[in-house]
Amino acid sequence: MPDRDGTGPTGEGPRTGNGLGQCGQGFRRGRGRGLGARRLPILSKVDEISMLEEEKQLIENRLTEIRGDING
Repeated sequence: MPDRDGTGPTGEGPRTGNGLGQCGQGFRRGRGRGLGARRLPILSKVDEISMLEEEKQLIENRLTEIRGDING
């Protein structure tokens, strides 16, 4: 809420926004992982860990590439 004066993001009063700011935490949508989270399937703990390990490997590979570019 701009200026925390109770007018809401468009000056039309409280609860007129989309609930994504600090004031809207009580009205949060999804699982708190971003705007598209409500469309994602719910993963089992094993699947989530597997997905995160794959993402970690991709990031590590990219970091290795970047270090190679820097060091020539």
